[in-house]
Amino acid sequence: MPDLSELLETEGSVLERLLADWIPQRRWYRSKARTLASVALEAHAPLGPESDAPRFCLVRTTFGDGSSELYAVPLALREPVNALDPPEAGRIGRIAGAENLLCDASWDPRFRRALFELLEGRKEIRWGGGILRGTPVPGRRLGGAPSSRLLGAEQSNTSFAYASGDFVKLYRRVEQEVNPEPEILGFLRAAGWTHTPPLACTLEWVADGRPPATLAVMQDLVESRGDAWEHALANLREGPSGAYLEWTRLLGTRVAGLHAALRAPLDVPGGGFSPEPLTDGDVEDVRAGVRAQLGAVLETLESRLPALDPGTAASAREVLRRRPFFEDRLRAPAHENLPEGAVKTRTHGDLHLGQILVGMQDPPDAWILDFEGEPGRPLAEARRKQSPLRDVAGMLRSFHYAAHAARRSGSTGDADALAQTLGKAFREGYARAAGFDLNAEAHARLLDLFILEKAVYELHYELNNRPDWVEIPLRGLLNLLEDAHIKP
Repeated sequence: MPDLSELLETEGSVLERLLADWIPQRRWYRSKARTLASVALEAHAPLGPESDAPRFCLVRTTFGDGSSELYAVPLALREPVNALDPPEAGRIGRIAGAENLLCDASWDPRFRRALFELLEGRKEIRWGGGILRGTPVPGRRLGGAPSSRLLGAEQSNTSFAYASGDFVKLYRRVEQEVNPEPEILGFLRAAGWTHTPPLACTLEWVADGRPPATLAVMQDLVESRGDAWEHALANLREGPSGAYLEWTRLLGTRVAGLHAALRAPLDVPGGGFSPEPLTDGDVEDVRAGVRAQLGAVLETLESRLPALDPGTAASAREVLRRRPFFEDRLRAPAHENLPEGAVKTRTHGDLHLGQILVGMQDPPDAWILDFEGEPGRPLAEARRKQSPLRDVAGMLRSFHYAAHAARRSGSTGDADALAQTLGKAFREGYARAAGFDLNAEAHARLLDLFILEKAVYELHYELNNRPDWVEIPLRGLLNLLEDAHIKP
């Protein structure tokens, strides 16, 4: 039977056809709404001396307009242990002449062991005209690769937990740009922030004289009850208890603490973290971006009306009817009247309940994760300084999503009213720690803009990825008609 190396050399076109069917179905694939023209294997390297060792592959997806993206796709040939190992998401297909199944090697413990060894800098691999190189943080003690397991369902990246007490996140989209996550993790560690798992190692692809592409990071594993999204759903099915509302206030306090840490006056290599005044021009740039996306997403929404269920279609028609209202919100006022002392800093960039871990303590604490920015946006954009209120808007929208998701799973009551209650508790905790009132006129107006920005982004995402969730951002947009998220 040919091994994987031989198959990659002799059956490359067959593999590429299989990948062209499999990749667009993955959660981590960024461009589901675009027309995929071709898939090509650009590089592959064995992750062990054995002939059947998994191979780390670099795959290029090219679109109808000629543009392309790069993805990290580890491959392995495996004999399934049973019908669920690996599950459907990990099965790519069979190749003539190969007895075993071609799989995503994320499900193979040999790949996870090799990835751990790469991260800890115990070996380097030539790959794609460059080198895969791991770099531990100073003081990191090297050890043998421990047993491991895949974490959770498919996400925008792929994560593994190790018995050593570490977890590793493998970035699927490969961008030869500076990744903001290792930067921010290093800065937060220096600032003394303790509610984000500290960085342990990074894996970079160094090639072509361009900035290294970060392929993976390793952090300390936090023992937790799970993420805050599942925690919310478990607590909202019967309506929020006093304990859950108090945890929501604590979460607001933690987010304010994160923002304070990102303003720390530290002299770090490369700089780029010092706060700067927020200007009228910064806010107008946000408005311009939202205006452009709003026009495009409402055109898409109108074209998809026939495919929506009756209730969602009714909400969609109301949003389309009220388009002038949203456009009016995006016109610059004669005088901006920004909050006194408003600044722009590095921020989380994609803050929502799924990016937060709920601690094992009683009552539980919260840890904030995942600083690479919103999926689908360039890494350079994630590194720009923004108003911290964009993170607050992301959390308020996430509570709105959770309230509606709880209703879908059987809870009763008004989901919008529930989202309002949760948002109020979060803002109370944030304001108490940050030292200013989010309901004050200047702060409320700015927060309103960021909520609108987030809801438009969500509508774009759901139209292209989860059409049955389109109702939630539509409701968020309609709520803005009454300023429901600003002055509850």
